[in-house]
Parts: sequence; structure tokens; C-alpha cells
Amino acid sequence: MTEKRRILVTGGAGFLGSHLCERLLAEDNDVLCVDNFFTGSKDNIRHLLDDSRFESMRHDVTFPLYVEVDEIYNLACPASPVHYQHDPVQTTKTSVHGAINMLGLAKRINARIFQASTSEVYGDPDVHPQSESYWGRVNPIGPRACYDEGKRCAETLFFDYYRQHGLSIRVARIFNTYGPRMHPNDGRVVSNFIVQALRGEDITIYGEGDQTRAFCYVDDLIDGFCRLMTAGDDVTGPVNLGNPHEITIRELAEKIIELSGAKSTLVKKPLPEDDPMQRCPDITLAKEKLGWSPGVALEEGLRKTIDYFDRLLATGGLVEALHGGDVPAAARPVEEEAGEQDVSDQNGKKADSSTGGQAAARVHSDVFRAVLIGPLRFLVPVLGYFILYPILLKHAGLAVLGLWSLLSTLMIYVGMADVGFSQLITREAGRDRDEAALEKVRRDYLTARRVYFFIAVILLGALAALGERPSR
Repeated sequence: MTEKRRILVTGGAGFLGSHLCERLLAEDNDVLCVDNFFTGSKDNIRHLLDDSRFESMRHDVTFPLYVEVDEIYNLACPASPVHYQHDPVQTTKTSVHGAINMLGLAKRINARIFQASTSEVYGDPDVHPQSESYWGRVNPIGPRACYDEGKRCAETLFFDYYRQHGLSIRVARIFNTYGPRMHPNDGRVVSNFIVQALRGEDITIYGEGDQTRAFCYVDDLIDGFCRLMTAGDDVTGPVNLGNPHEITIRELAEKIIELSGAKSTLVKKPLPEDDPMQRCPDITLAKEKLGWSPGVALEEGLRKTIDYFDRLLATGGLVEALHGGDVPAAARPVEEEAGEQDVSDQNGKKADSSTGGQAAARVHSDVFRAVLIGPLRFLVPVLGYFILYPILLKHAGLAVLGLWSLLSTLMIYVGMADVGFSQLITREAGRDRDEAALEKVRRDYLTARRVYFFIAVILLGALAALGERPSR
């Protein structure tokens, strides 16, 4: 019997992340799912929320995280061009800062950590199929570089932590993956073709459709994750995980039309910039070190995926997702990935966890209080100072007058801080900042305000003592 582990999954509400959480729970582990719901969706993990071993937290990995776990799976990053090109700077931050934060956490708690890298590190390869020893051919300044180079840098960080700090790492390079919970509007070839076919639309291919890809079903990939994580310490990776059986994009489109019973025809469009012409993994290392190879045939996996999208269409979920826009407007990039296919059902405005909702309510309450009471805290001591100053000057000593001046100045400062806080938090909220960031601003402000009021109480006590002292 294996020992129960406490496992953190970043990007756990995404396509791959949600399937990984299911697998880890099935093995009787405690799972902490962390996601900022940019591309992840609470719908993907809703069926897990009643499990006492499962916990969901809204958090962006570009900020540090302090938890106690035994293992970390770092899957956090938008992975489809539609999503990662929406905010390329944030995409790079998610890969790089996210890796730094998770590696720092793993080092502090001495946890094994898994990095979901991607076949995109190979770029547009001139070696075929691609083995782990191939260094790749990537355009470092192209529109896809934010993702490609971000993932390459994350791998560098993982191996530097391994060499410098002796950290236990695992790095998987994920090739095209498909299956249920893919987002229907993420621009991926499998989801695009299935959605177009089910809606009776023509299927769009780029160029002549002669590009080749190799598609791995999600269950097979998750099995590869778990095997790599539990492998011996001599297996750090990188390890290619994907299906080595190639198919052209045109053949894939024709297969989906056949399996879905659609009447769609193929429509050709120009090739996107830097889109690789071929991508196929050499999985020799995975076979040798992990005893792993994919077992689900393409036709079987496509049937399951088509059934999933068909159910979405029947229940209105597909229409809702498609009309939700290409990119969720309410969230900053990140929390969800798993390399090549890890973009999930999402609507950032609706995917608000209970933790995030409570934080928002507290922030808005403090903003209201600061806006309403802040000016009063500013005006009252100003007026009181000028009204009482001549009285105190005439009837009280210099000590009382000095303390009154200090107290008035302090209260004026608190009032100004309230007004400044309301302006700051309103500006940050207008930028669609993550709830965790807003909550941090709120906590810092409240701490400062408590200090000011503590000093004010001491000054009031001193004033009272001086006022009660008998005159000589």
C-alpha cells in the first residue's frame, strides 16, 4: 500500500490539471488545486469539490505561495496561442516567475517538483522525430516566443536548482494532447475541427493541411506524468510524452468529419507565422525509463472527445463558451497549463472560487468604508485643531498643546491614508488585478491603520492624564 501524499497541482482547474487531480485522488492522495482561472474553469473540478481530500485555491503563481506539501506538479501557464498571445509579457512571467516561486517552495519544504514543459521548446524542428537531445530551432523574437522561450527558461531554472541545490525535479515535454475538457474556443486543431463539424460549419485548415502532428489522448498523458513523478532519482528528464504516430492535419479533419457524421467541407487559409510543419516525439526514453507508451488509439480518443463536445452542445455549454469571447476579460494570464494542450473550459468572469469571492467582498467593504469615512477622518481633526488650539493655548500647558498637535496630525494622516487607499484599490481593481494581489494591498493597509490608531490611543491617554493633573 502506497503512503498518502499531500500534492500541490498548479493550473489544477485546467484541461490537463483537472484530469491529473482526478488521478491523484483516485490514488488516495490529498490534493491542493491552485489556479487563477484565466484559462482554467471551476466547472472542470466541480465534481471534486465535495471530496474531503480535495481543496481548491485561487492564486496566481507569479506571486509566492506558502503551503506544506510533499510533491508539486507545476502545470500553470496558458498553452494555446489564443491565450498566451493575449498578454505575452504575463505569459513569460508565468513561466519564469512561476517556476522560480514553485522551485523556491519546493526547496523550502524539500518537495519533489514536476515541470510541465512542452514540445514547443523544439520550435520548428529540422530533426524528425524530435528526441530529448535535440536543442531545437526557436524564433526568440516571434509572436510565439513568449511561450516557447518562457518554457525553455523554466527548464533552465529547474536544472539549475537541481545542480545547485540538489532539488528533486522531473521535467516532461508534452506533445499535442486532446480529450474531454479541452476548451472549445482555444484555437487548437482538435477542438476547432470538432466544434466546426458539430455546428455544421466548414472546417478550416491552414496551407494545404500537409503539416503533421501526433496526438496523445489525455488519459495516456496523465499516466506518463505519474510514472515520471514516481521514477527513481536518476530520471530527472526532460522526457518526451506524446504519441509517436503521425497524421496530417488534412487527414485529421477528414477523420473528424467521418466520426461526427458532419457534412462539412475543408476551407484553406494561409499558414500562421512560425507554425511548425511537423511535430512528432521520439519516446524511446519514456519507454526505457518509465515503461510508458500511449495505449488509446486516435479513433477511440476522438470518439470520446466528440461525445464530450456533443454533450456540451446539447446542454448549451458549448454555445456559452463560444460566445464568451476568445479570451476571458476578467483575469490575468495564468493558472493552468500542461504544455501543448493544457487549455481548459473557462470563463474568467464566472470562474470565481469561494476564496476569491470572499476576498473581493472584504476589499469592496474596505473601499466603501475608506471612501465614506476617510474624508471625515481628515476634516474633523483639521477643524478640531483650529477650534481647540486657541483654547488649549490659553488654558493648558505646552505638553497638552504638543500632544494635541501630534494627535491631530496623526488623525489627518489616517484620513489621507484612507482616501489614498480607496484610490489605489479602485485603480488596481480597474486593471483586473488578481484577488490575491488586492487582498495583500488590503492587509497591508489595515496593518498600517491599526498601528496609527494604537499610537492615537496612547496619545489620547497621555492627554487625559495631563488634563487630570492638578494645577499648582
